[in-house]
Amino acid sequence: MKKRAAALSLILLVATGVTVFGAESDTWYKTNEDSTEITMSLPCESEETEWSYAWINGEEIVNKLDEQDTEDKYEIRFNGAVGKSGYATIIAYEEYSGEYESLTLTVDKDGHIDVIQDGLEDALPLEESIELTYSDGAGAWGTEIKIDPDGSFCGGYHDSEMGETGEDYPEGTVYTAEFSGDFTGAFPLEKNVYGIFCDTISLQETGSTWIENGIRYIASNPAGLEGYFFALCLPDAQIETLDPEALTWCNDNLGDSGDLGRYAMYDMLEGAAFFSEAK
Repeated sequence: MKKRAAALSLILLVATGVTVFGAESDTWYKTNEDSTEITMSLPCESEETEWSYAWINGEEIVNKLDEQDTEDKYEIRFNGAVGKSGYATIIAYEEYSGEYESLTLTVDKDGHIDVIQDGLEDALPLEESIELTYSDGAGAWGTEIKIDPDGSFCGGYHDSEMGETGEDYPEGTVYTAEFSGDFTGAFPLEKNVYGIFCDTISLQETGSTWIENGIRYIASNPAGLEGYFFALCLPDAQIETLDPEALTWCNDNLGDSGDLGRYAMYDMLEGAAFFSEAK
């Protein structure tokens, strides 16, 4: 890898004629005079520096960085409104050090841009602990999770297969897991919907088995937590803004419009969705 210059610049171009806020010279990003361009400057001081970028905008979007005439300059160009929601978050990640920068902004239908969050929040947008379930509604299998406002979580998973029997376990087999971990990095995806990352998860070594009361237990991965990027929905989130696939996992009739009326969390990459009881 060739050594680059001292700064790596990323430029977001939006619709012209925008005058919302001025340059922020004391931050890692700044705007030009008429706020039609945002430049994000990142350190790039050695050969062991390689930044990568991703736009997250209601779904995972990874933008290709087009190399310019000079080795130290890359651009992402975006014109007009930002996706269906008007929110966009760019995350810059340095693979060697593990450092990151992020910026969440909105662009309205007239092209007006506004930065609403610099960085990712450690705590979640919750005032109380919440309990959610991912299941088919029949009770044969399910994952329950409790999430605290600080992002920590714990829970359990079970999948009962009473037909899987043996001489030592005539009552059947249960695939099970107990787990704990932390969510972090909250940022807005929609109004009352936040993106969060599964930072850590701990569970018993999968594949281990034991027998109790005629039932064989097999330690497994918890269903619904295979991914790392989730959407956390507050009760005031609009049903129409949620992923239709995620709504199929709600075991209550939500209707076609209005507020969600409960907490929800769904895996943006895998499609699994957890729901709380109605508020």
